[in-house]
Amino acid sequence: MDSENFGNKEWNPLGDYVRPGSRILLKPNWVNHVNKIGGLDCTVTHPSVIRCIIDYCVVAKAKIIEIGDAPIQDCNFDFLMETHGYRRLFDYVRNKGVDILVSDFRITVSKYFLSKRIILQNKNKNRCEVVEFDLVGNSNFGNIEQNQRYRSINYPDDKLNNRHNKNHHKYLINKSIFTADLIINLPKPKSHRFAGITAAQKNFIGICSEKDYLPHYRIGAPENSGDESNKLSILGKIFSLLDRQRCKNIEKRNIFMQFFYGFMQYCIMKYKNIFASGQYFFNGRWHGNDTIWRTILDVNSLLLYGHADGNLDFNSPPRNILTIGDMIISGEKEGPLKPSPKPLGIILVSNNSALFDYIFCKIAQFDYTLIPTVKNSIGNKFLFRDSLDKISMCSNQEDLSNILLNNISFPMDWRFKPNSAWEEIINN
Repeated sequence: MDSENFGNKEWNPLGDYVRPGSRILLKPNWVNHVNKIGGLDCTVTHPSVIRCIIDYCVVAKAKIIEIGDAPIQDCNFDFLMETHGYRRLFDYVRNKGVDILVSDFRITVSKYFLSKRIILQNKNKNRCEVVEFDLVGNSNFGNIEQNQRYRSINYPDDKLNNRHNKNHHKYLINKSIFTADLIINLPKPKSHRFAGITAAQKNFIGICSEKDYLPHYRIGAPENSGDESNKLSILGKIFSLLDRQRCKNIEKRNIFMQFFYGFMQYCIMKYKNIFASGQYFFNGRWHGNDTIWRTILDVNSLLLYGHADGNLDFNSPPRNILTIGDMIISGEKEGPLKPSPKPLGIILVSNNSALFDYIFCKIAQFDYTLIPTVKNSIGNKFLFRDSLDKISMCSNQEDLSNILLNNISFPMDWRFKPNSAWEEIINN
């Protein structure tokens, strides 16, 4: 990255990627506006990192810079922009004459009440253009039994299963992705309750404008090819039924029935140990989730080979993507929404998302073969075509530089503590 000019005013680290007059899309992690456990510094991409990338895009003479994400439904986007310093940053760079567009990619936004037992959904007033894709025949869901029912979070499942079945695997993606000359991915690498980790590939779930296009889990337990729960039981079936009824009443905006079904779920969660022994997981939030990795890899395939007209060309060169991970303060334990700070002082850079995730697993000292997103992307002909044996790492830390990846050992105190739903396999 312009090593010849490093340390002087001519240094242009993005010059090999950002062409003069180009349109650049920055994709940060803006998952939520609050983390009462560990704070936002370990939850979202820090504005100081975004500021540096904007500066380097300007140095490289980019014409238009767009920054956008689709946070969770109840994220207060304006509050996040105001309280964590983003609005101040964007006002500053605009006053310097930089053409910058900030976008909330979501179509549906929500407000939660009474500890999230009442949800009111509305359409985003500032809607962006979107493109619908159908990956049928090329989806990672191709080997799933066709009678499986998919679920997302806080949505009824009828629309989702009309979009994901034996005939279709549809996704709704923000159109800006396909008009950019370069996408700079700015994840906040951390632990994740559904996927084990969230890093480069998982961060692109935020280019999807409507969450009820995204399968998160399948109804049932492993015994009947589901992954909603780790145990097939009457208790799990009741909880699942209550959740489906609650989501139907979210769509109907029936506040009373939402509260009723939500309260019944709360009682099961609170007193589940009376009815069942051992750990009990619900809603796909556990290490046996066999669905979310398929969704993540589908979205990354669309990102690399999709076009603005909704067509795909897997024979074309993949889209230009550069990932710059904010690991100055990463997140461990109860990520993605309530992680605890993991200070590392690292900026991790890769031009391949799957490779980035592999390296993050090595840093976190998680066996990558236990993280389905990473395991199934390494060696995938559309996502990572190289051999790990031939890749070396460059670093300003001499003992980590110019060493083959497979020979690198990172310091033990860099080791992450996984989400509690993943401790059983990662810590063993």
